[in-house]
Amino acid sequence: MLMLPGSALITCALVAPMVLSSSRTKPFPTESEVRARIQNGMSSAEIVAAFGQPSSKSSADEGRLFYFSPARLQKKASCIHFIGFQVIFKNDEVIDWSTTQGI
Repeated sequence: MLMLPGSALITCALVAPMVLSSSRTKPFPTESEVRARIQNGMSSAEIVAAFGQPSSKSSADEGRLFYFSPARLQKKASCIHFIGFQVIFKNDEVIDWSTTQGI
């Protein structure tokens, strides 16, 4: 296989942005975006499709998905504000959800 000088560098320059963009995650949703998107009856797959993989999960009878903003660890807020939310399921359908507030 014949390679031109610098072709490996050009290939890396063309491929790297595609790899990096595919590994990016969605920005963390605002409280109003969460309120607008979650509806009772949604499946856990629909929630994950809308918000990405949760920060953590519970394996209790009523499954729960927890989402926490990564920014909550970086901000030095002095007032209580939206830092995440939890979604509660029964038979893989949303039955309730709530926001998580923190400093």
